Amino acid sequence: YYKVRALNTVDGTVGEFSPVLSGSCSAMAYPALEVSNITFTGKIRLDWNTVEGADRYEIYMSTAEDGEYTKLYSTGVGRLLKHTSAKPGTTYYYKIRALNTENGTVGEFSPVVSRTCDLAQPVVEISNVEKTGKNRLTWGKITGADRYVVYMSTSKEGPYTKLFTGTGTVLTHTSAKAEQRYYYEVQAIYDANPEANSANSVTTTRACDLPIPAGITIGKSAAGKNLLTWNTVAGADEYAVYVSTTENGEYQMLYRTTGTTMTHTKGEVGVTYYYKVRALSKDNTSAHSAYSAAYVRTSG
Repeated sequence: YYKVRALNTVDGTVGEFSPVLSGSCSAMAYPALEVSNITFTGKIRLDWNTVEGADRYEIYMSTAEDGEYTKLYSTGVGRLLKHTSAKPGTTYYYKIRALNTENGTVGEFSPVVSRTCDLAQPVVEISNVEKTGKNRLTWGKITGADRYVVYMSTSKEGPYTKLFTGTGTVLTHTSAKAEQRYYYEVQAIYDANPEANSANSVTTTRACDLPIPAGITIGKSAAGKNLLTWNTVAGADEYAVYVSTTENGEYQMLYRTTGTTMTHTKGEVGVTYYYKVRALSKDNTSAHSAYSAAYVRTSG
């Protein structure tokens, strides 16, 4: 109920009140609707504020701003909606209104907001190729992706440069240098609509390992002891030789050297020994090579 009066503040005159009028509030404020993408899935997330007097909210959706809108969601408790059925590459338009189901009040629709459903974020695993020591990245296939881009840096903070683009989900970083640590991020690409490209994957990192020593042979020394030789490994500071009396047993470090030969001088006559060789890095222990295959010979 309302009444009004006029005043003159200069001379203090105060007018009479008007007759009382009444009116009902026939509309409610509309919620402020915000849209974003969920990084991991690429799906669209909608958030809105509470409207005084509302006990329910309805969200309508269309794939065209001026198209036909259909009810996507109705809730009396939530203030959040994840549009899990959204398809990557499709742009959706949304509007929302508040309702009071007790007195039948229906609020106006909010202004239309839009968002494109992104591709899901790749999940990357990193390992290395034992023989060469090179870093190897793998990730799952992303629904709707046309290709993938791999970015690389020697610093977590970047800058990152494009290392690879293609349709595969496996990459071996063949140009990686032993003992160097690399940082990688992978992005899924939607060619028809770049706005739907995925977020970059979580940064993964690994140092490129030294390759396994090659050319390993076992012969006999002049004294009849087992003599191992192997090829030089670029970047290696030392080599470690491990020994066991059984192929699948526990191996112990026998010898460490900067050279490429080793004589098992304490080997017992008639005992069969199994050997493995590994290249070592002094500057980056995480870049040690994998162990070689086992090589066997009976000591003379």
